Amino acid sequence: MQGITEPTSFSIEERPRFQWVLTEFLSSMEFLMQQHNNGNIDEHIWLRWSKTLDYWLTFPGIRATWVGRATQYTDVFTNYIDNRLTNGDFSFNVENNRRYMLTGKLS
Repeated sequence: MQGITEPTSFSIEERPRFQWVLTEFLSSMEFLMQQHNNGNIDEHIWLRWSKTLDYWLTFPGIRATWVGRATQYTDVFTNYIDNRLTNGDFSFNVENNRRYMLTGKLS
């Protein structure tokens, strides 16, 4: 939670570990997108994972890591993420979810 909500609170040793985890996650999402675009993954499977990706993109630490990334991604994936971040049109109530994640309480 610390990394996704307040990445500036990380020590210099913790920051690269968090970035590594996110690099692995984003690289997996990129691979899934590529496989879907090539017809190897059904639409409903990609839709499930794209909504999971949307969920994580709502957190400031994920956004900060994306903006400050050192890892190069394909143009298609980079454009996809940049568009998702710009539009912010997510399929769930972001504030309700954030409140639950931070406090454990439902609204």
